[in-house]
Amino acid sequence: MKHRWKHTAAALLALALVVGAVPANVGTGGTAIVADAAYITKDTVEISTLQEGDFLTSSVEELEGAYTIMLQADTFADPNGVVSTADVTLRKGTCYSIDQGCFWTWDYEYYPYCDGKTAEGWRVAAIDHTAKTMTLAGYTEPDGGSVAMTGDRVGYIRYNTTAKQLVTAKIDADQCYQVVSTDRKWEDESWYVVTEDTVFEKRIKIEGAVHLILKDGVTLTAKQGIEVNEDATLDIHAQSEGENAGKLFAGTTDGSDSTMLRKPENAAIGGAPFSTNGDISIHGGIINAKANAGAAAIGGGQNTACGTINIYGGDVSASVADARYSASIGGGDWAKDGTVNVLGGTVTAYDQYQNSVPTWKIAEDAVIKAGASKSEANVVTSVGDQYYVHIEAPTHLLDTSLANGQYMQTASKDDKYYTRFVFVEPKSELEGKSKAVFTAHYGDKNYTSKTDIYYTGVTTNGVTYTPDSDDSVMLVVT
Repeated sequence: MKHRWKHTAAALLALALVVGAVPANVGTGGTAIVADAAYITKDTVEISTLQEGDFLTSSVEELEGAYTIMLQADTFADPNGVVSTADVTLRKGTCYSIDQGCFWTWDYEYYPYCDGKTAEGWRVAAIDHTAKTMTLAGYTEPDGGSVAMTGDRVGYIRYNTTAKQLVTAKIDADQCYQVVSTDRKWEDESWYVVTEDTVFEKRIKIEGAVHLILKDGVTLTAKQGIEVNEDATLDIHAQSEGENAGKLFAGTTDGSDSTMLRKPENAAIGGAPFSTNGDISIHGGIINAKANAGAAAIGGGQNTACGTINIYGGDVSASVADARYSASIGGGDWAKDGTVNVLGGTVTAYDQYQNSVPTWKIAEDAVIKAGASKSEANVVTSVGDQYYVHIEAPTHLLDTSLANGQYMQTASKDDKYYTRFVFVEPKSELEGKSKAVFTAHYGDKNYTSKTDIYYTGVTTNGVTYTPDSDDSVMLVVT
């Protein structure tokens, strides 16, 4: 696990400036920093009350006052997602509407960008109340830093592609981060665990390959969704099946209404505007995702096709508010490319716009249903042009956790040896011994073996076996 602690002094300072936690006009190199900046979220803002450093979130709908507004180069994009390399001056007028995320002049609209990515809102880069001019730049709040976990190993369910079934597994807690609402950028090759009900008011962004474990009985609510662009991957795991499984609400708090900001449109789980999604794999959990019309609930962002989505288990529901252009699971804005693989679980996709539905590959024994609701669904023979889709595919969970004294008979072979048996013994039984001695029963005979090698987990025939206690180890007969 790399990068155990992500926050830096610079990030903490930037966050402190937002909330006014340090004196005003603190700076280096002769550049003053305004510390008393405010985060403006109300619907209507009088420009004359703003100051340099204020942040206008994309929920602000109107700026009142006859000011000339300039957008800084490299901090905004046109409706096609092209980031401008030059400043632009908006017309002078009495009202500029941000309309939940983008400026509207009388003839054009612009989206806030930061470092070439969709931003959360606008920062007042400069303002002159005498000349009545204001310069804005796209802005994204700094990440608040991650929290490392300690304690027992964490169990989870994953799909084994070799065995073609769900299996149980464990990962050491010290290889995981606890999900906390201040940590919104999840880093490459990391595991994140939801240990308690957690609400994110702002968008979570995935960087690289990330695993998420939803502990039993807890809910993760990501009101602005989880961003998984084409250069990232996300695997979502639960710990069990059924009503007690962990929950994920993305782009919604209850599944009925969308909480996603509009203009531009993000997928609830998937791509940002003008970005296809990276690989998204759902191994379990109760997942409910809801987006707005321009983007998929799970899949591509605005104007963008779906990438690859794998559903192996869990109860997955997805829908789009006012679905005029996008699919619930698929692409945004008339984009049909991509693949959705359903190998298990229950999948309900309401409000599918048929010109945005990608290729669906369904397990042979899956039952595909379509209808306006789950209770009204009827069995159908295809998925491609259905507005409403409900799929029930079988899940087979294999418990691969063994207790002390238990063993598994197997017959896998590596380059040199066959693995005959996998045993579990407490560490205390091996302390002070150069070799462990144990007996296997095969047919009507007993076989005694010795070994001086032990493991914390063994993979055989594509299935990984682990001890069910951190105080136990695994022994292998070859």
